[in-house]
Amino acid sequence: MYNLPMSEIYRDTTGKSITLGVTGATDVSATFVKNGVETTALVVGTVASIPYSVVFDGGEVVVEWTYTVEGKVYNRLDQFNVVTPLFTQQELHDYDTQFDVLSADQVVTLEKFVRLIIESYTGQSFGLESGKMVLYGNGTSVLQSPKRIINLDGYFSGAAYKVVSDGFGIEVYRGVTPGVGVVVGNLEGGGPIYDPYPYGHNGQYRNNFRYEVSGTFGWPAVPEEVKQAALILAGEFSCNEATWRDRYIKSIRAADWRFDFNSQAFSGTGSASADALLNKFIVNRMAVI
Repeated sequence: MYNLPMSEIYRDTTGKSITLGVTGATDVSATFVKNGVETTALVVGTVASIPYSVVFDGGEVVVEWTYTVEGKVYNRLDQFNVVTPLFTQQELHDYDTQFDVLSADQVVTLEKFVRLIIESYTGQSFGLESGKMVLYGNGTSVLQSPKRIINLDGYFSGAAYKVVSDGFGIEVYRGVTPGVGVVVGNLEGGGPIYDPYPYGHNGQYRNNFRYEVSGTFGWPAVPEEVKQAALILAGEFSCNEATWRDRYIKSIRAADWRFDFNSQAFSGTGSASADALLNKFIVNRMAVI
C-alpha cells in the first residue's frame, strides 16, 4: 500500500494499490487523473488498484474519491507523484553489500534523500514525463523550457524547430508558416482563434506571450554518471560518520578531538566525486522564464 496524500510511487511499478483511509466508508469509487486523462479505478472496499497507465511515466496524479459515510455522499481529492528512482535496491546491493542490512523501506528513504540532493544541485530531475507545459516568450528566437525536451507534438509538430540549450530551449526557424496551431481563444459560435503571427515578424517569440507546448520531457533512462553519483552519495550518508558529515565536518581526529571543517561544506552535494560526475548536468536556471 501507498499512504496518501503526497507520497511517491516509482515509475513502472505494478500491482500496487492505495487506500481511502476513511473508516466505515461504503460505495467507494475512485478516478485517477493525470495530464488531463481520467482513468476509472478498480475498487475493492476502500482499496483502489493503481493501473499501469498511470505509472508508465512520471508526473503528478490526482485521485478523485467518491464515497458514502452515514448515508451522506462525500468527495475528496488526494494526490501522489510518479517518480523515477536514481537506483534500485538491487543496484545498491551490487554497488556495496553493506547495504544488505537496509530494509526495502529504508532503501526507498535513502534513495529519495539522495535524489533530492542531486536535483537541488543540478537544477533538474532525471525522470520521464509526457504532457503539457506553459512557457512564455522573451522576445528572442529561443523559447526557454524548465524541463529537458525529448520531443514535441501539438503545433510544433507542423513547424520547423530544433531543440537547443542542451535540451532546454526551442528555436523555430525563420519563415515558419504563420498561425500553425497557435490558438489564442475561441469564437463565440465555436472554433479556434489563431494568432496570425505567433513568432512575430522576425522569427522571435513574442515577449510574455503564452505558449502551451506538449511532448515528452526528461530522460528515457537515468544517465550512468547520475546513477553512479547517487550510489556514491548513498555510501556517504550510510557510513559511520554520516552524523558528523551532516554537520559539515570533514574529519575527526580521535587523539586530540580536532574537528576539521570542509571549506566546500556549503556548496555542492557534499561529495567531490559526486559533484565531478554531476557538473555536466547542471542547468542554468537564470535563463528560464
